[in-house]
Formats: sequence, structure tokens, C-alpha cells
Amino acid sequence: MSNRFVDKGVENNSAPERKNESVKFIEKTSFPIKEDRLKQAEVAEMFDTTVQTIINWRKAGKLPFYKIGRHIIYSRSQLIKIASQNQDLVKA
Repeated sequence: MSNRFVDKGVENNSAPERKNESVKFIEKTSFPIKEDRLKQAEVAEMFDTTVQTIINWRKAGKLPFYKIGRHIIYSRSQLIKIASQNQDLVKA
């Protein structure tokens, strides 16, 4: 009797390992709740800078973002955490 997952190249992991992998996948792919979502213009206002600067920071990997279809969104809570750790992003 063969395991259909092993046949397709997926190893049969123990239950705790599969749970950890599932949690990691969900954390990576879950979007922020609606109240926490910001558009690029709102992020620019939050950081007192231009939308182009926000785009540049995103492309440089300075800001975490999510893509829903063709729309780029940001998590307010993640940006607050980033701003507190990177004072150079925040104007005095």
C-alpha cells in the first residue's frame, strides 16, 4: 500500500511537524484584518513622506507588504513595529 503523498514527492511527516508547517504557512499567507490594512498613500502620510518613497522602501525590502490581486497593502501594526525599530524611517 503506497501513501499518495509520498508518491507525489511529499514526505509523510509526523503530526506535530505537519502542524508547525501548517501554522508557518498560514502566518506567511494570511492578510491583515481590514482595520489594520493601509494603502500606499496612507503609509506615505503615516511616515510623512511621498508615495514614491514608500514604493522605493518596499522594493528595497524595508517595509513588509501584502499583495491582494493587483493591490499592494500594508499592515499598520507591522509598520508601527518597523518604525519603532528603525528610527531612520521616521522624520523627527
